[in-house]
Amino acid sequence: MKNKKIILLLFLISCAFALDWEYRVNGPSCPQNYLFRSIELPDGELVSIGYTSDMMSDQHLWILRTDSAGTIISNKEWRNAPEALPVSADTNATGDIGIAGISRLYTTPSAFFALYEPDIDSLRIWVFAPPDTTLEAYGIAPTPDSGFVLSCRGYYGGSNFIRLIKVVPPSWDVEWQSDFDVPGMFVHWSLCCDDDGTSNLAGSISISLGGYFIRIAPDGDSVLTAEFPVGYNPTCIEKAYGEGYIITGDCPMGPWVAKIDTTGSILWENWFGGSDFAFLNLTRILPDKYAIIGVQTVAGSDQNLAVLVIDSLGDSLDCITFGAPDTTERGRGIWQCANGDIVACGMVDIGEYWNGLIVRRELIDTTSITEPSIKPLTFGISAYPNPFNSAINIAIRGVGASDARPGQVGIEIFDISGRLVADLHGTNCGSPQFVPTPQTWQPEKSVGSGIYLVRARFDKLSDREKQITKRIVYLK
Repeated sequence: MKNKKIILLLFLISCAFALDWEYRVNGPSCPQNYLFRSIELPDGELVSIGYTSDMMSDQHLWILRTDSAGTIISNKEWRNAPEALPVSADTNATGDIGIAGISRLYTTPSAFFALYEPDIDSLRIWVFAPPDTTLEAYGIAPTPDSGFVLSCRGYYGGSNFIRLIKVVPPSWDVEWQSDFDVPGMFVHWSLCCDDDGTSNLAGSISISLGGYFIRIAPDGDSVLTAEFPVGYNPTCIEKAYGEGYIITGDCPMGPWVAKIDTTGSILWENWFGGSDFAFLNLTRILPDKYAIIGVQTVAGSDQNLAVLVIDSLGDSLDCITFGAPDTTERGRGIWQCANGDIVACGMVDIGEYWNGLIVRRELIDTTSITEPSIKPLTFGISAYPNPFNSAINIAIRGVGASDARPGQVGIEIFDISGRLVADLHGTNCGSPQFVPTPQTWQPEKSVGSGIYLVRARFDKLSDREKQITKRIVYLK
């Protein structure tokens, strides 16, 4: 069948996923095609959103529809959305699909919101183009009233800001918009909405200024802003099972996953140093796991689409990477279907041509997983809750790389002046699969509120001492 080719896997997958089907698909305007998100409809049909371009004219929004077996139902390029680069998409309670992105139709880049109604195969688009202002939409999330909230990067007269725009049915007019000044141009902004309509925004203000977590009330007023350390750059946020949120991104120690509460405090975090994995999106997997999609660099140049499966504490259960030699596969969107299947989408680069890539896999089991190819960082600290007001649990996470040797892990706590205030009992590390028991620190009455530093030391790692520190906050 023209414009559809089944890609045979080049290796057997003995891990958490079994191949269902995998396609390269070209849009109506070739050769540049990229899929950013796939969404399952109630009848099992899949709607995938991306862009297509012939490299000589405008790029156009591209919507591909397939049945559950991957057979193409519709393959359309929407000419009423010229110069439209979709970045994010989601679906609301009534089945409408909201799309956010960047339009270059005007002098300066503008944000756009597109509404796709699958039942009538209709696409409408609204462009937000304030005079002399750069505005680009990067995130979108459905609200409880079946509307959508868009997160936008803004620049005007030398000042950077974030703009949130809420649109509501049936006219899809703007209900409210709110601006938040930021010290620099942000890199990524992702958001999700609570059941009460509170928006939760996570992103980074350039690589050098660190990340932000912002909560916005249902009426658009800012509720809270929390900052992550310099070098921590969130790329995606999703509601966690239970309470809180899961954040993915990168940090100085490599790809990063964390769970935070509604104040932005980190409940746990994990790093995947040395994996060459760029985290781009995530989804929840029933009953309590998460799948993260992105790109893994191979041999310093080739790239494969990769899906990392983690448990409810951020530990890796499995990682699936796939791609053909001399090609570049990039993962961008991920979705869990009603029957548990995972649908991933992105692109495959063959020379100067980009083909849209869509993959459907069956989730079999994540309880008896073989050792994953992407592992946590050799050495890290998990401290929760943080801040704390009575006691804090401290664990050493991720010891287990090839250079780990039997030894002792020591945990010391210092105040900001460098005075030792606690020395917790060391934990023996006797095997590469060492999983530590959390140690609890309950400050004495004489210890005051403030910032403290936890130092973890591993005595025998490649014949040298290795240590890492983490900041904690004590609030009486």
